[in-house]
Amino acid sequence: MAKTVYTHEGIQKLAEIIRAARGNLSGRAFAKKVSLSPTSIDRILNGEVMEPELKTLEKLAPYLGYTRDE
Repeated sequence: MAKTVYTHEGIQKLAEIIRAARGNLSGRAFAKKVSLSPTSIDRILNGEVMEPELKTLEKLAPYLGYTRDE
């Protein structure tokens, strides 16, 4: 399976989309809602994750307004 390469701008855009979807929820509450750890969400938001795992993106997608195929 080929590895997906993400640009810095793409990761920043993902973080912006997550922040918008999170709205007024705390980081912990949003993480619970999407079934991820707060640390995982924080690492994406802080740009520490340059290659998010597919399973992470699949958990986030429905809450960000995307499908698995997008």
